Amino acid sequence: MTTQQCTTKDEDCIRLKNCEFQLGVIRELGEAILSNVALYEVLQMVADRAREMVAADTVLVPMLLPGGGEYIYSAASGKDAEAIRGVSFPTRTGMCGWVLSNQKPLLYGEYDDWPLENQQNRWEEGYTSALLVPLVVQKQIIGGLSASGKIGGGSFTPHDMELLTLFANQVSIAIANSRLFNEVHNLVATLEQRVAERTAELEAANQELEAFSYSVSHDLRAPLRSINGFSQALLEDFGEQLNDEGRSYLNRLRANAVQMGELIDAMLQLSRVSRSDLVREKVDLSDMAQALAAKLAEAEPERAVTWVIAPTLTAQGDAHLLSALLDNLLSNAWKYSSKTAQARVELGASEADGQSCFFVRDNGAGFDMSKAQKLFKPFQRLHSEREFAGIGIGLATVQRIVKRHGGWIRAEAAPGKGAVFYFNLGQP
Repeated sequence: MTTQQCTTKDEDCIRLKNCEFQLGVIRELGEAILSNVALYEVLQMVADRAREMVAADTVLVPMLLPGGGEYIYSAASGKDAEAIRGVSFPTRTGMCGWVLSNQKPLLYGEYDDWPLENQQNRWEEGYTSALLVPLVVQKQIIGGLSASGKIGGGSFTPHDMELLTLFANQVSIAIANSRLFNEVHNLVATLEQRVAERTAELEAANQELEAFSYSVSHDLRAPLRSINGFSQALLEDFGEQLNDEGRSYLNRLRANAVQMGELIDAMLQLSRVSRSDLVREKVDLSDMAQALAAKLAEAEPERAVTWVIAPTLTAQGDAHLLSALLDNLLSNAWKYSSKTAQARVELGASEADGQSCFFVRDNGAGFDMSKAQKLFKPFQRLHSEREFAGIGIGLATVQRIVKRHGGWIRAEAAPGKGAVFYFNLGQP
């Protein structure tokens, strides 16, 4: 093997070792950043590893201060490190100031001349060789790496310059990532603060709603009870003195007071659905529906309705809310099929839009789908009071319960052909 071949082989080995070293350092920097190590600790790690890489007496990490008129040694490794770290200088002085101002590397000693030798700062005096390269993040200079004094004497070489420049490029990427990482953490902290503020606002709004509900429940019921009570007293004590029209007026007055009471109850029910805590558990919908069907049949024993309730229907949800959901859907099916000769109400499981769901179907009055947008709005009705009694709160309650479970509900119907309500409770 020739001398030239040996030299080339040795140079390749050195380059390989340098690459391995740089990769190891970059990996270490990456791990430090992912561990949320403070930026100044990352810079100190850079100074230590750079000094090892180019065999320098001292390595400094000057970083530009806001405004660009000064730089500070954010990290230092080697000779006089403790005394140098944290000291700042104007960018018009020193080798570091020249590199930061001109955004160019500098090799001082045997291979280059220092253009502003008379403006060295005291940390650079006495060194016969120095090597400085800039740190650039997104085309903007933020600092640099400064190596002073070659261990064992001699001067830094162009090869050292190449090594430190490559290392500085990787460090710049690491610093950019570190800043981005910190920005993400700051953003998360800001979002958490906003969520906390929003939660506090919602809690305050809920407290106001609680106070309003209490007022509605107690303060509005008192005058209604008076209206109803005095109307009843008038009928009982002075009914014979009134003609048919007068008694009709009083009866209508009492009926409206009762309806107002029902509206208050409906508003409170809707409010409680939105505010109550959601406790998920396994609920047997089939058993629940059987019990509700028996209660409806007991209330109107003269009606003959065929109930078809699929067995072993279960769901994960709040038992209290799911009971209210089924009660409203089954009661509606019962009510709107009351004028059908062979009424049929069904509860089952199906699939809609590629998702498993439950359904409640009846063969009653149905409705025009062009008016379906009113279905789930409070106090909106598709049938008159003369056709079917009600106040229009049941389906609005059902929709809120479904949404609280993370699910959906939709309806299909036709006038005189019944209706079917499909609902999902947020489960696959």
